[in-house]
Amino acid sequence: MKKRSRGILVCFVLVGLLGIAVPAFAAETLSLITWEGYVTDKMIADFEKETGIKVEVTYIANNDELISKLRATGGEGYDVAQPSVDNTPEAQRNFGIYQPLDLSKIKTMDNIIPSLAKAVIEMTTIDGKVYSIPYTWGTSGVIVNTNKIKKDSYSYMDIYDEKWCGRATTRFRWPTFAGAGYGLGWDVFRNFKSEFLFKNMMDNITDFLISKKKCIKTYWTTRQENIDLMAKEETWISQGWDGTGWFLGKKYPHIKFFAPEEGALGWIDTSCISAGAENIEGAYKWINFVMTPERAGHLIEQGGFLSAVKGATGYLPADQKKLIEESFPPEAIDNINWYPAIPDYVNTIRAEAEEKLKAAR
Repeated sequence: MKKRSRGILVCFVLVGLLGIAVPAFAAETLSLITWEGYVTDKMIADFEKETGIKVEVTYIANNDELISKLRATGGEGYDVAQPSVDNTPEAQRNFGIYQPLDLSKIKTMDNIIPSLAKAVIEMTTIDGKVYSIPYTWGTSGVIVNTNKIKKDSYSYMDIYDEKWCGRATTRFRWPTFAGAGYGLGWDVFRNFKSEFLFKNMMDNITDFLISKKKCIKTYWTTRQENIDLMAKEETWISQGWDGTGWFLGKKYPHIKFFAPEEGALGWIDTSCISAGAENIEGAYKWINFVMTPERAGHLIEQGGFLSAVKGATGYLPADQKKLIEESFPPEAIDNINWYPAIPDYVNTIRAEAEEKLKAAR
């Protein structure tokens, strides 16, 4: 007995000294890939406290980056992804980067604005399977320092006005082309129906943007860059998201978001589960957690973007609610140009146009 006891003791000592001999159980994690402003520290802390699941977030600047990251790994390394709805169907058909949703596991479906839920589900149903539900929605239009530029209404063309040349900012991305196209009189989204018409239109828009490149102080990439440029008055006018404009307006009341005369560009961003998700149950827990009116109201207040959840604006401070209502009277909402699903040839042509604009001097 003594020899056996001594042997057991030695084993325990060795295990203690070599800690690696006993595997430690890693904490459960949930990996999100999303946009700036779509997750707050409070949301993460509250979710981690409620579920014990650690949240890791990867931020992206555009849909192409999100798709590229998921393609590179087959979706592994990410659980919840939040692409724009117009990018989702083609990305899934071409690359299979998402997995079908089990809507019975989303207990907060009834919280979602019915028209948004219907639109997203219809657009992202492939072979009878649903791949996403709405998370946020909003528009891009013009953000203006009204102390510097005073007008009764604003157009996308104001970004390129020679009167404040060098005080404007926009992106090298598709919304810049779409906004300029509407400003130039093109029916941009209707031209998606014909590759020939779309290519001809994009050639004209690209030539215009190249001719006006001198008026752009810099092209912003991230939301924070856009905020900093406007807050520091390095730029006076920007094409940007409504949520960015409202975020700025809370601190700088003279900076406002306007739906342009030609109509704001409307988008819906969604929640999907990656094809390579390792924590599928955690993904459903997160989706259910964030889609409540109180948490959605918190998201709008902190991030500035509108939520797909009914009643979320009821949790906003009065001043922020007023900013939203000023930007979108009923006629401005009726005038929104909603992004349609994007055919493959549109992606190819617009990518070529973006590179041409970047390279131009």
